Amino acid sequence: MSLLTHALKALLRPAYRLLNYKLYAHIDHMYAIIHHHENRIRELTETIETNVGYPPAADPRGVLADVRGLGHRFRKLGDLGGASIAFATAARLKLDDDEQSALDSLLAELMPLIHALKSQGAPEVAPANGRRRVVITSVVWGDKYAQAFTDCLLPSLLAPGNIPALLERAQVILLLAATPEAQAIILKSPAGKLVSEMVELRFVTLPHHLPVAAQLSPYRESLNYWLYGAMQNLTVLFAKELDGDLMLMTPDTIYSNQALQRMFNLAESAYDAVVMTSLRTKWSNMTHWLKARLNDGVIDLTASELTTLALPYIHPMSRQGFMYSWNHQFPLSNTTLCWEVPNGILIHSPHHLPAYISHRALRRDFLVDYFTIDTSLMANIFPDPAQFERIYVVGSLDEIAYFEMTPDGREVSGPTNLFPADTFATNYFWPQAAPLNHWLFTKRVCIPTRTQPGIGLRQLADAEREIQDILDDVERKRPAYRILSKDTEEVALAAMFIGCILTDHHGYECARSYFNLVKHLTSDSEPDTCLNAINGYQTYEELPVEKRDIVDRARRSFRERHVH
Repeated sequence: MSLLTHALKALLRPAYRLLNYKLYAHIDHMYAIIHHHENRIRELTETIETNVGYPPAADPRGVLADVRGLGHRFRKLGDLGGASIAFATAARLKLDDDEQSALDSLLAELMPLIHALKSQGAPEVAPANGRRRVVITSVVWGDKYAQAFTDCLLPSLLAPGNIPALLERAQVILLLAATPEAQAIILKSPAGKLVSEMVELRFVTLPHHLPVAAQLSPYRESLNYWLYGAMQNLTVLFAKELDGDLMLMTPDTIYSNQALQRMFNLAESAYDAVVMTSLRTKWSNMTHWLKARLNDGVIDLTASELTTLALPYIHPMSRQGFMYSWNHQFPLSNTTLCWEVPNGILIHSPHHLPAYISHRALRRDFLVDYFTIDTSLMANIFPDPAQFERIYVVGSLDEIAYFEMTPDGREVSGPTNLFPADTFATNYFWPQAAPLNHWLFTKRVCIPTRTQPGIGLRQLADAEREIQDILDDVERKRPAYRILSKDTEEVALAAMFIGCILTDHHGYECARSYFNLVKHLTSDSEPDTCLNAINGYQTYEELPVEKRDIVDRARRSFRERHVH
């Protein structure tokens, strides 16, 4: 890969000098993606807007989409400086009052904030003095979630088998990214006062105005996820900096009374991470009965007790994945599929919460994408299937359980119809999905209950057959795709971008070379589409409008496929 692109650069450099100097500088910036240059082309979008520019005929929406796409590429590469410039540029190029524009504005402010907080480094903590260090993290804002944190999550973490058990064997740090208002609620609560006497409680301050602005937007749900994810990823990097084991918590969850101790035991033995999955429950019901179980600031429930109590209050979002006896097809609105087994609910899901990550795993080189953490973080830390044996998937015998509390009125998103196995597989297991997602989906996870659930779900034999149908369909389709590594996909995206820019700037011979490079790297049709469109033309003025449109559409199609 590197030799090929270096050879192209040497071959085409004289041709670049025939172009204006500003474009030449722009191409050099694009090479930083191809060669993974340490600066990560921080000034690229500034170059696009102030130096290179676009020809008068350029589609403003195409320009905005390119800048926005590069911003997300920088974000995924961990280049917060480049992302800040890109999203600020996208916000200035705003054309509509739509969700993407609202996100541009949020990220234009959020990326510099995360960059500044990351540069300041993790909060200071006392020396571990040879003890293992465990960093428990969460992100909290808003009265409702701060109350859930202090009345439900924190009391469950104070159960004897959780934080108190950890303190006998490790230094425990509770690291919370929170607004000043949420910090005050936590510190004044009985559970907050109790935990602050037991562990090192540290805060990373989230400015009040950001969640307020997100809440006022018509796209509040999406913006809240982005805001939460950025702060959540920051706490991951701080745990890495502190060289501690990491426990990721969301403020609207409840844990069983042995969960933390048992995950710690697993990480002390043969495992580098513990992942788990569960179901959403109705907020009002759960908070009501959890407060009734509160005793001296502590909620002490076994895994089976917690599951049995939660089962009547499963949220409609999770019920979408229930495989009822009358339903022999699959929903597209939920990837957590549930069947019934004796004294439990069987779950198969490609997405599991990374509940515990050891300091050994965090010492690896990996990227965070500053979006809500799910299996994607684990796929970055454990890219090789040979490493999966170091990941423990929580099962029925582990006495580890948690449930998420979801607002009662939150609507089910996406299609609610039922589809055959091949449609489900195509939507959730497209062949370029991380191998970890495929591996996790094969795992049988049973949530134990004290009694038979009796909610009309199909049985174990159905589950085994239906899961195999999905996996077989994935394997049948896999050979039809040329799987790209992240590095290769990144190079192809950059080369496609350069080819289209060169087309706009008369560099047709250079453009052909780049489209051929993309053709070499991928099995996609867009490079050939672009080559055919510019074949026989030497200048931009000669290129008919319909041909320019073809190149532009091909660029958009390629970007949509490869910028996830």
